Amino acid sequence: MTVGDVYCLIDAFAPFSRTMTGDNAGLLVGSPEQEVRSVLLALDGTRAVCREAAERGDGLILLHHPIIYNPLRRVAADSAVGILLREGISAISAHTNLDGAPGGVTERLCELAGVGDVTPIADPEEPNCAVLRQGTVIGQPLEAFCARVKESLPAQGVRFISGGKQVGRVAVGAGGCGGMWRLALEAGCDTFLTADVRYDVMLDASEAGMNVVDAGHYATENIVLPVFERLLKDAYPTLPVFYAQSHSDLIRFC
Repeated sequence: MTVGDVYCLIDAFAPFSRTMTGDNAGLLVGSPEQEVRSVLLALDGTRAVCREAAERGDGLILLHHPIIYNPLRRVAADSAVGILLREGISAISAHTNLDGAPGGVTERLCELAGVGDVTPIADPEEPNCAVLRQGTVIGQPLEAFCARVKESLPAQGVRFISGGKQVGRVAVGAGGCGGMWRLALEAGCDTFLTADVRYDVMLDASEAGMNVVDAGHYATENIVLPVFERLLKDAYPTLPVFYAQSHSDLIRFC
């Protein structure tokens, strides 16, 4: 099995052509011809994650967040990319293409939050990549919905603001989708579950009558790693697949 084989497997599930404008998804480090004997899964390609892959001899890291996003001006030997280059490890990042894919990050978040009857919310500015979903829950108080989200992800904490409504129709956007709250409102949703929501966005959404639930970036996206694992194991049952042990939520609560 090669890096190119894994790339094609991911591309068939979440086409890399369906990424948001400016995103950097795909094979970002390494060669498609490189042989792969084991794969490491992680949300982020941190230095610790790259060292972990090097110590075990993994040939490929499969990430959600791009390990290269902004233009690189230099590659230090002890940087994440430097470690991969030195050790001959490839890195594939499946980002917004995986957020919007059927069965991808956002739909996995819907499942864990108990949101059913899920359909995409169209984004006129990004017609090629619908990362938001909408669906329904049995009408319940906002606090009860937040408790379900916190427990099921699990999340260290959940920030929320009330728009004065019970939770019934929910918009969902894994990761930092707070700026899309108006799309959720226009779709008729009373609640928006996402992460990294700014204070002013919460205030505006609440004033417009929408509940906002912020469960944290890591908690709403790290849940995709089992999707990676299932794809790999279905195609290559004997392939060793590991979850990064050196990476966890960087945010702490006191």
